[in-house]
Amino acid sequence: MSLRPALALLVLSAPVFAAHMPPAPLEVVVVSASRTETALSDTPASLGKLDTAQIRQQEATFTGEVLNKVPGVFMTDLGNEQHSMSIRLPVSTNAYYLYMEDGLPIRPLGLFNHNSLYEVNLDGSGSIEVIKGPASSLYGSNAVGGTVNLLTEAPRFGNGGMIGVSGSEEGYVRSDFSADAGNERFGVRATGYVSQRDGGWQDHNDADKQAFTLRADYRMDDTTTWTNLLSYNKLQTDMPGSLGETDYRYRPGYSYHTFTWRDVDATRAYSRLQGEWNDGGKTSITVFARQNSTAQLPSYLIFNTSPGNAVGRINDNDFLSGGFDVNHAQSFDWADSRLITGVYYDLTDNEYTEDNLAIVRDMATLKYIGYQQTSPRRDFDVTLENQAFYTQFELSPFTNARLVLGGRYDTMTYDYHNALTPGPTSGAPSETRDFEKATFRLGFIYNIGEATSLYSNLSEGFTPPEVSSLYGRLDVPNLKEATYTNLDIGIRQRLWDNRINLDASLYRLEGDDEIVNFTVMPGLSLPQNAGSTVHEGVELGVDIYFSDEWSASLSAAHSTHEYDEYRVSPTLDYSGKDMPNAPETIANTELAYTPHWFDGSRFAIEWVHIDKYWMDNANAVRYDGHDLINLRASYTVQGWTVWTKLMNATDEHYAEVASSSYNGVTAYDPDRQNTYTPGAPRTLFIGFRYAFGE
Repeated sequence: MSLRPALALLVLSAPVFAAHMPPAPLEVVVVSASRTETALSDTPASLGKLDTAQIRQQEATFTGEVLNKVPGVFMTDLGNEQHSMSIRLPVSTNAYYLYMEDGLPIRPLGLFNHNSLYEVNLDGSGSIEVIKGPASSLYGSNAVGGTVNLLTEAPRFGNGGMIGVSGSEEGYVRSDFSADAGNERFGVRATGYVSQRDGGWQDHNDADKQAFTLRADYRMDDTTTWTNLLSYNKLQTDMPGSLGETDYRYRPGYSYHTFTWRDVDATRAYSRLQGEWNDGGKTSITVFARQNSTAQLPSYLIFNTSPGNAVGRINDNDFLSGGFDVNHAQSFDWADSRLITGVYYDLTDNEYTEDNLAIVRDMATLKYIGYQQTSPRRDFDVTLENQAFYTQFELSPFTNARLVLGGRYDTMTYDYHNALTPGPTSGAPSETRDFEKATFRLGFIYNIGEATSLYSNLSEGFTPPEVSSLYGRLDVPNLKEATYTNLDIGIRQRLWDNRINLDASLYRLEGDDEIVNFTVMPGLSLPQNAGSTVHEGVELGVDIYFSDEWSASLSAAHSTHEYDEYRVSPTLDYSGKDMPNAPETIANTELAYTPHWFDGSRFAIEWVHIDKYWMDNANAVRYDGHDLINLRASYTVQGWTVWTKLMNATDEHYAEVASSSYNGVTAYDPDRQNTYTPGAPRTLFIGFRYAFGE
C-alpha cells in the first residue's frame, strides 16, 4: 500500500482552505544535533522535534503515541509501556537506539534495554527531539538508527500546577499532577503520574506505574544557571507474552501465562552548571548518577520440553553508575564559526543473577500453571567503563551556508567476573575485554532565502556487543563492534505563505558486522555479526494550515532493508533477502479542527498505516499489515479540560509485532514457529484536568 490514502486525506481537506494567514513562523531551535542551542536552519541533520503542545495534544498513555508523529519513527506497543522500536532499521529489540533525558543516556553502554522508555516520565518532558540516523560522533554507542532526547520542562519561576484523572473502559486508571513554585531567580517543578491497569481485554496483563520528575533551576546571575534533576520511575507488570498462529487469529486476548512478571525500579539524577563565562563561550558541566533494578520472570524465557512440562528462568539485573560530561562551545568571528569540544566518562557496576525453573503446563488450556525454582544458572558482575572525547567544528564558508565537521573517540572496557564455575549455562570464565572506536560526521546545509533549506549529512555510528551477547554462554562469541555509515540528503521548505511546512529526506544506511540474532528455535537466539546490511528510504513530514480552524499533518516513510551478506552456515544463506519486521511504508496522518464557534475545543482524526512485511529471514511468511483509526477530542475553559480519545475506532484485529522462526528449509508449522503480540481492540479513554496558578 502506498502513501496515496494519506495524501488523499490532505487533498480532500483542501476545500476548507480559508483566507486566514498563519502567524509569522518562529525560528525553530534544537539542542541535540550540537549539544547546545542551534537554529534548525543551521542544522544539517534529519531531526524531528515535538513541542509541548504536540505532546499534550495526544493525551498519551504510551510514549509511542507521541513519537510516532515523527516521520520514520515506528514505536510498537508491547503493553504497559513496554515497547520495541524502528527508526531507519527494522523493528527489533537490538541496541540500535540511544534514549536520553536532557542529553544524558538513560542507560550505560552494554546494558541496552529495548523497553528503556518505560523508565521515563513523559509528563516531565517539555519537548522531544529525534535525530534519525547515526549520531555517535556526539553521543557514542548505540546512536545508530535514531537518538531520542526527551528534554524536561523547565520550571515556570512562578506558582501554579495541574491535577488530572483519566481512565479507559479496559481497566486503565491514571492520576497526573504538576506543580511549579519559585521567584525570578529560583524555580522548582514537580511532575508525575500514577497509573494502574486491572483486568481488560487481555488475560494476565495487570500493571502499576509510578513516575516522578523533580527539577530545580537557579539563575545564579546573568551568565550562570544551575539545574538539578531527579527522576524516579517504577513499573510492575504482568507479562502475557505472545501467541501462536491459531490463538492470535481466534482468541487474541488469551495468554498462556499466569505468573510471569517484570518489576523495574529506575532512579536518575544529575546536577548541571551552565554559563557564559568568557566572550563568545558557553560551558556546561554535568555530573550524573543512575540506579536501576530490573527483576523478572519473563514469558520469553519459558520453553516447552515435553507435554505438560517446561523450563524457564527468573533473573535480576541491577546496575549503579555515575559519570560526568563537560563541554564547551566557543564562537569565533572568522566565518561565523563555532568549536564544540567535550569529554564524557561513565563507570557502571552491573550485577546479574539468574535461576532455572521447572514449570508445569496444563495441556488442556496450554497455560503454564506453576513453577519451582531448581538451580542457579548465572551469577556475575561486570564493570563497564566508557571514556570519550568529542569535538564538532561549525562554520559558514559563504552566505547562507553552514558546514559541520565532527568526531568522537570512545574507549570501552568490560571487566567480567563469574561467581560460578564456568560451564555451558553458568557462563564464561572471568575476563577483561576492551573495545575502541572513532566515529565522524560531515554535514552541509544551504538556506535558499528564508523559506528553503537544503542539507546533506554523512555520519557514522557504532554498537559494541551487549553484556548479554558476550557472556550468555560458556564460549564468548568473537563479536566485533557493528559499524554503520549513513548518507542523508534533505530539504526543509515553507510554502504557500507559510501555510505548508515540508520536511523530506532520502537516506542510505549501510551496516558492517551488524549484530543480528539468529533464531535456532523459538525462544533461543544466538548473536552473530551478519556481515553487512543495507537500509534505504525516504522520510516525509508535511504540516498544512488550511485556516486558523483546520490543519493537517502527515508523517511517513518508505524504506527497504536487506541482508547484503548474511551466511548463517554453509547451507543456509540469507544474503539478498529482505530483513524481517521491516514494513516498507509507515504513515501517520491527522486532520484537526479547532472551531471558532466552540472556542477552546479541538477535534482530530488520525490514520495509522503499517505496511505488510516479512516475518522471517527466509522471506516465506508475511504479515499483511494494518490500518488504524484514532479519534481525539478536547475542550478547555477557565483552566478545566475534558478530553476523550477512541483508539482503534474500527476495532481492527492486528498485531503490534509478528515474527517467525521458520528458516525456509525445514517443515513449516505456523502454530509453533509464528508468534504475534496482539494489538488492543477499540478502547475509549476519558479524562479531566484542572490547571491553576500563574
